[in-house]
Amino acid sequence: MNQQLQTKTAAPVQGHSFEPQNIEEAMKLAGTLSDSGLVPSALRGKPADVLVVLMKGRELGLSPMASLGNIHVIEGKATLSSDLIQGLVLESGKCEYFRLVESSNTVAKYATKRKDSPHETVMDFSIEDAKNAGLLNKDNWRKYPKAMLRARAAADLLREVY
Repeated sequence: MNQQLQTKTAAPVQGHSFEPQNIEEAMKLAGTLSDSGLVPSALRGKPADVLVVLMKGRELGLSPMASLGNIHVIEGKATLSSDLIQGLVLESGKCEYFRLVESSNTVAKYATKRKDSPHETVMDFSIEDAKNAGLLNKDNWRKYPKAMLRARAAADLLREVY
């Protein structure tokens, strides 16, 4: 009896997805989500922006919640997070390897190799690059320079190669 109960509760529920089936459902979902305090602050009270994020995520095969957590609005543009880009590249099967070479408060460096390429590509992003781009005055760059350097170096490399 216990075995049957475990099997039944472990089975996926069919037909109860939060995935909108048409534009009206997507707009309603976007409106509800934009009212939530649990969505990123850049999207709160902005159902049209939430809808754009959901649509961009849908094009990539992401669920609505994965889209909200991994697509960021930066200066009015829906931008994929570094982690999402890395996940999509690794999932694509085109990457032989992607590795962190160096990480400090002043520079981050990654190396990668496409399966269809004979050569490795290496790219870094330095605190000087961040300064030149006007990033150092932003809160995340002041609090987490090492993590921000890694994210920028990784995303730049992945966009360039894949």
